[in-house]
Amino acid sequence: MSRTIDVICIDALVASRFLEALKVSGHTVSLKDISKISESAMFTSAARSYGRTQYKKDVVSILGSVCAQTFASLRVGHTPLILGGDHSIAIGSVGAALAPDISQGKHLGLVWIDAHDNAHTTATTFFGHAKRMPLAILLGRGAHALRRPIGNRRITDAHVLWVGACEEDCDMKELNLFKEPTLSFFDQERLRNRGWMPLYQELCSFARSVDAIWVSIDLGVLKGIDQRTMLLFAEELAMTRKIVGADIIDHTAAREESDVQGFANIAAFAAKFAVRVLQ
Repeated sequence: MSRTIDVICIDALVASRFLEALKVSGHTVSLKDISKISESAMFTSAARSYGRTQYKKDVVSILGSVCAQTFASLRVGHTPLILGGDHSIAIGSVGAALAPDISQGKHLGLVWIDAHDNAHTTATTFFGHAKRMPLAILLGRGAHALRRPIGNRRITDAHVLWVGACEEDCDMKELNLFKEPTLSFFDQERLRNRGWMPLYQELCSFARSVDAIWVSIDLGVLKGIDQRTMLLFAEELAMTRKIVGADIIDHTAAREESDVQGFANIAAFAAKFAVRVLQ
């Protein structure tokens, strides 16, 4: 399927590889570069005390830009692809897809691929990183300034499929928010022990329950799940014919956390993932 893809770029270093790969695949591609407004230390800042969010005004500004660009893309029937930053940018992108003018009463599903569950609130966070809060905010948990760009929009628990969780990377204060039986998740240990087929079955069931799907992947998940499995998962996601947009983020963290793969290898994988999930 040929798409018109708007690449909304927060990290200019990775854009060229994506543009080339998507064009070769037959898509019409445009670049929306918002990298200059996101040049801040916010993605690698040090710890603070409980209840505070670091660089709050800067993060809200970036989320507002991501939300506006994503909304504009979806409104004209294009497919937005957000690159770079950390997983907090999903507040803006998914929030735009949840806007009534975009969703038009349809049920949006979110496939959240991350070793962390990112479910802290200001009441539970110690480090104060915005990147540890997006899923909680998208699920409507707690009032928070980071919600400002998306208002009261929220995604239903039953419409989230969280893939790639690693118990070592999630703390109990986050995990306690995910005891609801309606939330679907497939962690790394389950994938190692049971193989690919149960995840495929989980995806098929999930896809039947929603009208559209947003895919949001943090590349740090590659620390625990091999690239081949993730690319296979991307192909199965594409087969649902329900993908409306995607985030591919945290290229820097993925490079730093890997002892084997350099930045170029991670960027190459990310481009392959984009091509396969948006085919």
